[in-house]
Amino acid sequence: SPPPTADLGAHRPSYVLGSDFSLSVNATGSGTLSYQWFYQADSSATPTPITGATGATYLIAGASSASGGIYSVTVTDSAAPGTPTTVAFPAIAVLPGTAYTAAYY
Repeated sequence: SPPPTADLGAHRPSYVLGSDFSLSVNATGSGTLSYQWFYQADSSATPTPITGATGATYLIAGASSASGGIYSVTVTDSAAPGTPTTVAFPAIAVLPGTAYTAAYY
């Protein structure tokens, strides 16, 4: 079977400090899909699996400045377990309200 296909869901380049936001992936395959989300502080860091983040959507609650970084998700299809697909979101910043408003508008 071919590997699963995966596309990034809606996202923004920055979010307000203390806010909740979620990231999602739209994936399809011929078998049962499983997900693992990863986080890396910057592009030179190694992606680290996020404990318990195993669904198509990952929620960041009460975002802190440490929530900023690069998030990615690996999608595995039970019909093609040897060929997972990984997609990464562009780097995300978490900013105080005043800086967020200036950056976003």
